[in-house]
Amino acid sequence: MPQGLDSCVSELIAVAIRIVTLVGVVCTAILIIFKSPFNSLFVKDNLQVMNTSSEIITFYSVNFIFVGANIIINALYTAINNPRTSAILAILRYVLLIGNFFILPLILGNIGLWLSLSSGRNNLRRGKLCLFEQDKAKVEYQLVIQSEEESNR
Repeated sequence: MPQGLDSCVSELIAVAIRIVTLVGVVCTAILIIFKSPFNSLFVKDNLQVMNTSSEIITFYSVNFIFVGANIIINALYTAINNPRTSAILAILRYVLLIGNFFILPLILGNIGLWLSLSSGRNNLRRGKLCLFEQDKAKVEYQLVIQSEEESNR
């Protein structure tokens, strides 16, 4: 394996995760700051629905922070022909989501329902990052091997 290529791969993945997380933070901030104009696009003349949707947007918009990293890591495992890990992560996504849908509303009430999606995605992101850290050397090696095979064609 060429020296330095493995660190370039790690660096590229880290930069990609930072960029999508930053974009998620910006999107979340925009949605929270401008939630009233966004709500007025879809809801007219109903103050109760406007208030409820404003509250929901505040909790739901946090999802944008976690979605990008989840997509990057899933795409990475798919790209290195590791469908087992990719499938496990996809199934885990729904298991965590359903678990949060049942548990958080019991603890937090209605707010728990809206936080369940954000919480599930955040927990999944943490799990994926831990899994990636464990598999880092294997993932980097696989990416380098694929790169070398493509350059030899």
